[in-house]
Amino acid sequence: MFSSWAAHCRQDGVLRRYLLALLLLAVGAAAALPSRALAEGDAPAGPSTSTSVLRLTPAGLPSTLPAGVGFTGELTWEQGGQLRRVRVHVPRTVRRPATLVVTLHGLYQTVTAAEADQDWTSLAEKRGAMVAWAVGPDASWNAGVCCGRAAAVERDDVAYLDRTLDVLSALHPVHPRRVHLAGFSNGAMMAYRYACARPERIASVLGVAGTLTSICGRRPTVPVLAVHGSADSTVPVAGTRWSSYLRTPLKPTWEVGRAFGTKATTRGVVLAGFGHGWPTKERGGYDATARGWDYFDAHPRAR
Repeated sequence: MFSSWAAHCRQDGVLRRYLLALLLLAVGAAAALPSRALAEGDAPAGPSTSTSVLRLTPAGLPSTLPAGVGFTGELTWEQGGQLRRVRVHVPRTVRRPATLVVTLHGLYQTVTAAEADQDWTSLAEKRGAMVAWAVGPDASWNAGVCCGRAAAVERDDVAYLDRTLDVLSALHPVHPRRVHLAGFSNGAMMAYRYACARPERIASVLGVAGTLTSICGRRPTVPVLAVHGSADSTVPVAGTRWSSYLRTPLKPTWEVGRAFGTKATTRGVVLAGFGHGWPTKERGGYDATARGWDYFDAHPRAR
């Protein structure tokens, strides 16, 4: 259960007491907010020695972590009448300012399942970067015409990602030119939607097994690496007039490249015979996580 997982602060001695004191001051009145279980099936993202959850008021922000202090945990706040949350891993060796990768899970996928498939934590540790796992209520994202309850109730997930970037930047200094999104399926659709709506906040996007399901009339110049399996029947690479599973028509994947303008460095990768999933060296012969991070490193946001 995700409720059995709690955020982890990894400090000891004076640093641990100092950080916990800062966190208590930061959350203040927000401590009265009720705790709520998250999606079933989630588990720790890494080792821990103690637990702490930062619950923020709508206007509250966490205190900046002292240099040399890592954090693995959950930030929660109330937004639009719902408790919203994001899981974050900040290595002790994180750079200042840091590269930030925000990942978005697929439809009805738990954060634990997404991280088990994608393993962003290992690369974040090696590269001294921050990684965060966005969490969609009902395990869905409002990416326009798709998907699930999020789209049905027209939930403002663009505003959620705005807030997510704000609170993560307050927790640790983030490089303004190195904020990247990675999404799978419905999460890729949401990543494309956010890049269309907020190109000034995003350096580049890795989209796996997704397509454009929102209007993107601005033609933003955001570099995109779009990875798709040729045998994907859930989100077909050539699109479909009607998806009975997602209950919406789906555009071909190549529409993503058209949407992000001619000046963007957009790359499409189609994996022969691969279905609907996150490819790795063992599954599909393509390490989407490592290739995606290399793509991020090569594409900081233009000044």
